[in-house]
Amino acid sequence: MSLLSRLGPRNGGHVSHTANAMGHSVSQCLETEDGDALLELVLGDGGQGPDEIGDALQAASVADSDVDVFTALNYATQLFHNAITLNGCARWILPALFGLNLRLFRCAAEADDRLVASGQKPRCLEEAARTMNKAFSVCATDRFNPIQASRKWGAYYMCNMLFRTYFRLKQINLAANLIRSLKSVDLPALEEYPIAHVVTYRYYMGVLAFYDEQYKRAQEELTFALQNFPPLTTPTRVHNHNLLLVHLIPVNLLSGRIPASNLLQSHHPQLVDMYTDLISAIGSGRLGNFDVLLDEKQNELIRRGVFLTMERFKLQMADAKYGRGSFLIRNKTTRLDLNDILLGAQVAGSDDVSMDQIECLVANLIDKVSVRHFV
Repeated sequence: MSLLSRLGPRNGGHVSHTANAMGHSVSQCLETEDGDALLELVLGDGGQGPDEIGDALQAASVADSDVDVFTALNYATQLFHNAITLNGCARWILPALFGLNLRLFRCAAEADDRLVASGQKPRCLEEAARTMNKAFSVCATDRFNPIQASRKWGAYYMCNMLFRTYFRLKQINLAANLIRSLKSVDLPALEEYPIAHVVTYRYYMGVLAFYDEQYKRAQEELTFALQNFPPLTTPTRVHNHNLLLVHLIPVNLLSGRIPASNLLQSHHPQLVDMYTDLISAIGSGRLGNFDVLLDEKQNELIRRGVFLTMERFKLQMADAKYGRGSFLIRNKTTRLDLNDILLGAQVAGSDDVSMDQIECLVANLIDKVSVRHFV
């Protein structure tokens, strides 16, 4: 039994189409290069007429479960990618390619949520990632169309879609392979792409650098994304702006830059709750207060992926506040006395710190090359 017959026959339940798509099929749109009509069809039920891609889209529109919807839509998307290559479609195809793959991502995420809710292992988003990787190749390896009409102008959009998928799957190690693939093909310069594609790509580069502890590069990439971010006129933009600031604030703090208070208060009350008290503790230099707040906010910081970086800032505070200050206590510029550091910690507000914790702290500072003294 074929996939489409298993998912159910076509029926009369078409969604409504505008005049652009009325009476068209996907194959007809591919032949006539009617991008507007094609976009409507791939976001709907596939239109009318004998057409394998349209049949799969129609099956997705009438399937009973989220997983069956995904199965049919994934099949339709694979067929669509093959048709693009077979027909040698040019840049005009990109809106439909983007729309269909975004639809596939959302459908896969919903299907996985349903599987998890029913006690099953999620699998749809991983399958979708493989299909979307084909879309990236379809764009990046276009060798037949002149550059201004090339599908290569879709490479960064699909790269960003794959980054989004890998992050949701918590498989960001796969991003390295994608970046290598991106660098191995001859593409136009990044700055020539639409600014939305560039901002999203630079954001992901910044987050990946953040996780690799390349904080200077992370700051550069995320700052570019912030400076070129569109106005916060939709909930989606506010959400994405929130994600950007989650990682930019810690790297700015590491370099001594305190965020403006109005940056968070207007649109991001959750970030106000998460960061404001910590920033105040940093400004006052009270490491004891910072320790307490870090413990209180640990779960949220871990969920957001920034806890370890804030822990690193704790080391930086310790070095600045009482690691170096301890040298002044005994006027020793080349030798460290752990008892002096313990005294400095207590003066800085960490009254309950033990010698074992001081030894651990100094070991970390030495590992980070923040301390170069005899102990």
